[in-house]
Amino acid sequence: MNEATRPVLLVGGGALNSDAGAELVELAGKADLPIVNTLMGVGVVPASNERSLGMTGMHGHIASNMAVVHADVLVVAGSRFSERVTGDRTRYVGKKTIIQLDIDPSEIDKNIAVSVPLVGDIKNSLQKLLPLIKKAKHVDWWEQVKAWDATEDRSLEKGDHLTVPWLMKHLSAVMDKDTVYVTDVGQNQMWAAQHLVVEQPRHHLTSGGCGTMGFGLPAALGATFAVNKPVVQICGDGGFKMTGMELYTACREKKKLISIVINNSCLGMVRQWQQLFYDARYSSTILSEFDFIGFAHSCGAEGAQVTTCEEFAAALEKAKASEKPFLIEAIIQQGDIVEPMVAPGAVLDDFVKVAR
Repeated sequence: MNEATRPVLLVGGGALNSDAGAELVELAGKADLPIVNTLMGVGVVPASNERSLGMTGMHGHIASNMAVVHADVLVVAGSRFSERVTGDRTRYVGKKTIIQLDIDPSEIDKNIAVSVPLVGDIKNSLQKLLPLIKKAKHVDWWEQVKAWDATEDRSLEKGDHLTVPWLMKHLSAVMDKDTVYVTDVGQNQMWAAQHLVVEQPRHHLTSGGCGTMGFGLPAALGATFAVNKPVVQICGDGGFKMTGMELYTACREKKKLISIVINNSCLGMVRQWQQLFYDARYSSTILSEFDFIGFAHSCGAEGAQVTTCEEFAAALEKAKASEKPFLIEAIIQQGDIVEPMVAPGAVLDDFVKVAR
C-alpha cells in the first residue's frame, strides 16, 4: 500500500457488519485512497466524504469502475466479489495487487484470487494496519479520477422532468440526515444506491444479492419498530404489488412511514434488459393500471400521485407532516433506464451504449 501510485479502497457489507467506517475513513485519508462501495456497502463511509466515488459494479459510476479497473492496489474490506461487483472475473484482477480483509477464511480466493489476505475482524485488522501506513498524496491519480467522473451523463438529475435520480437527490436534500431508506428490488434499488446521499451505516436497507421483490415495504415497517427515526421506503410499481398489504399493517400499528412507488407501468429492470439485450422484445413486463392512491386510502393511509418535480416536492412535505403512513406515487417515463450499466459478464469499463 505504501508503494501504490493508483490505489483504491472498495467497501462492502462486511465492513458494515464490523462497524469499521471510522477506520476506513482514516485509512483513506492517510493513504489518499479513492473510495468505492458495493450495494451492501452504502453508508459505511458517508456519501458526502470527499474521497467517496460511490457504487462500483454493474451499475457503478464511471469514475468508480474506471478507478477499480486501472488501480495498481485494490484494498477490499468485506466484499465477496459477487459477479455484480466484478463483471468478468477472469479479467478483474489484471495487474493489480488485491488486499482482501474478511472475517471468513472461506471467502479468500473463492471468487477472485487475491495477493494479500487479511483474515479477521475488519475493524481490528484496520486498527493494526493503520500505524504501518505512510501518509501519501496521489495528485496525478486524483486528476485522472476526476476526469473520468466528468464524463458521466447526469442529465436525469437536472429536474427538467420528474426522474428518479432527481427524486433521490431531492430526498437527500430535504429529509432529515438520520432518515432510514429502505429499497425494494429493480431500477428503484439501483437508482437509490447511485443517487441517495446516505451518511450513516444501517441507514440504507436492501435485500442485496437475494434480489427479493416485495422486500421494501415489510422491511420498512420493521425499521419503524426498530428505531425512532424517519423511514422512507422506495419501490417500483411491480414490487409494491407483492407485499402492499403491509401498508394496512403500518396503519393498524400506527407506524409512520413514507412509501414512494416509482410507477413506470412496467417491471423496470427486466424491461431494461429486454430493451438493451433482447432487441426490445418485451415479454410479461408491461403492467396494467392500478389505483395506488385508492389502495392507500383503503388501508387507512394518505397518498398523492405526482407527475412533476414540483408536485413531488409538495407531496413530500405533506408526507413529512402527516401522522399516518403516506404513499407517493411518482409517475415517470417508461423509457428511463439506469445508467451507467455494464453488461453481465463484461469488463467493468465496458459500459453499455444506449441509443438516444
